Amino acid sequence: MEAVFNVVLPVFAIMASGYAAGRLGILGEAASEALNAFIYWFALPALLFHAMARVPVADVFHLPFLAAFGGAFLATYALGMAAGLLFARPNLAHQGLQALAASFANTGYMGLPLYLTAYGAGKVLPAVVATVFNAAAAVALAIVVTEIGRAERSGGRVARDTLRLEAGMNLYGQDMDETVSPLEAGLAWTLSLTDERDFIGKSTLLALQASGAARQMIGLVLDDKGVLRHGQVVQTTSGAGEILSGTFSPSLGKAIAFARVPGGETGDIAVDIRGRAVPVRQVTPPFVRDGKPCAGI
Repeated sequence: MEAVFNVVLPVFAIMASGYAAGRLGILGEAASEALNAFIYWFALPALLFHAMARVPVADVFHLPFLAAFGGAFLATYALGMAAGLLFARPNLAHQGLQALAASFANTGYMGLPLYLTAYGAGKVLPAVVATVFNAAAAVALAIVVTEIGRAERSGGRVARDTLRLEAGMNLYGQDMDETVSPLEAGLAWTLSLTDERDFIGKSTLLALQASGAARQMIGLVLDDKGVLRHGQVVQTTSGAGEILSGTFSPSLGKAIAFARVPGGETGDIAVDIRGRAVPVRQVTPPFVRDGKPCAGI
């Protein structure tokens, strides 16, 4: 309990004071950055060099101690993963971050005072060396676990997005929204403008149809190597537009996209891919039907 009152509580009291000072505006970001820089670039190196001068090299890389320290780290990481599985959402990425938070040692503020109390001044350096190796391993392990978890979650969305684009289906918020009329979103086929039935917005759509929409949505196919992506600039005879949705089509073995360009004749079309104007073909979606390329694709 002596270590708790003499080491742990004062450290947490300092951290709480710093947090309160930051919330109240007494301690700004510049002051916090300066404090961190002082600790990590001046105080810690001086302490480590001083300890290194007093500890034999054989004691610094004491393999049984490093193995025990590493085993404790792995056990803590595993417990963090288990806690993430039990108390957080069943997501591998979240569990990896939970395990990293549980096992990553704060050697700058909390770790060294506890090391001094637990091991004494002569054993601080081996403990810090072990912590450095474990911290590197923890970060690397967390990155791998997080990326695997993200891949698991995004895989279904990517497949769904590819399938709907091959089928010629718009995605709300990307291919169309409330600022885009059906005539500009390739959805004129959904409108009934020739019969006598009236509906809200019909007169506006008829006027837009008569005058010609200022924009149009077209399908694009890239026969050469490359991938069409959202936001790429599309150059046509009537002016510049942009790709709305684009991806590589596994069914076609080539890149496909929706693009919104100025109304009128498009002429020869090119897409800016990394500063290079790449020719593409204009087609009429859908691109794939029943697993086979549609006519003209």
